[in-house]
Amino acid sequence: MESERVAQLIRQRVSESYDRTPVAWPNASFKPPDHEPWVRLTILGGDGRQVATAGRRLRRVGVVKVQVFVPEGSGDPQARSIADEVASLFEAGTYEGIRFRAADLEHVGPDGTWYQLNVSIPFEWDE
Repeated sequence: MESERVAQLIRQRVSESYDRTPVAWPNASFKPPDHEPWVRLTILGGDGRQVATAGRRLRRVGVVKVQVFVPEGSGDPQARSIADEVASLFEAGTYEGIRFRAADLEHVGPDGTWYQLNVSIPFEWDE
């Protein structure tokens, strides 16, 4: 499976299964809402390796990164709830041949307007 097909499937999963907040999609115009939560989706590539000596079987890896933004001063629970919901779309499951691992949560904190948490979900697939 090509990397663009993998990215397409991940975007499709988010599009079909997540509607709690607006989503900023990769390389698409987006204006964050005023004083309302939103998320930014990024699909990162990673290292690949050969996993079979006979033939050309390759294993590719990547990370779904979702940045969660809530208005500063609105509290940590709302950001964590959104992060948990996003992680549940993929975490420790398989979707269309893509295997997802446990999600990591990274506290970024306030920047003057937004409070931010990042959710990172590693994944892999075979070609």
